[in-house]
Amino acid sequence: MIAYHLDRFHSLHEGQTVTLSSCPSCASTHLFNGNVSIHGQKYLSDCYANDFNSYFIEYTFELVRQKYFPQCLSRFQSFFALEHPEDILLWPELLVPTPIIWEIEIPHENFQKFDANLLLGAPCFNSAPAWSPEEAFSSALRYWNGEFSSTPKPELLIQLPVTVKTVKRFSIVED
Repeated sequence: MIAYHLDRFHSLHEGQTVTLSSCPSCASTHLFNGNVSIHGQKYLSDCYANDFNSYFIEYTFELVRQKYFPQCLSRFQSFFALEHPEDILLWPELLVPTPIIWEIEIPHENFQKFDANLLLGAPCFNSAPAWSPEEAFSSALRYWNGEFSSTPKPELLIQLPVTVKTVKRFSIVED
């Protein structure tokens, strides 16, 4: 199967095989047998205030996955892609600065589709209450259960390894 990856950091190259990497941290060792994706490495590193919400969501969702949905792929050990090139339009926040869009070859059938719009439940310190555990838990259950919101942002979680194929030429045309 071919999928499409938005390479925001221009870190991939044609022909590259993306695999899990060793991450010798206490959390990585206990939660992931020491092997995580680049995404997982980011969220196992130190967190700064401006990234706190995304870290909080990733940890909440991962703990819910491990407890209730162990059959699902971990976001900490997955490669992210889109099923259709036109799904890129659903991710405008990732289009600036301009990412490279790669075709990715998935040499197996171990991938799952979820709705990234359900990645909700992070603390908001500008409101009262600052955090709702109910919203975070409910959103995580809906996400891992494979539900889709009324305005979905579909994403594929893909078990590694995957192979970077070629740059996808894609033109965004405004109506």
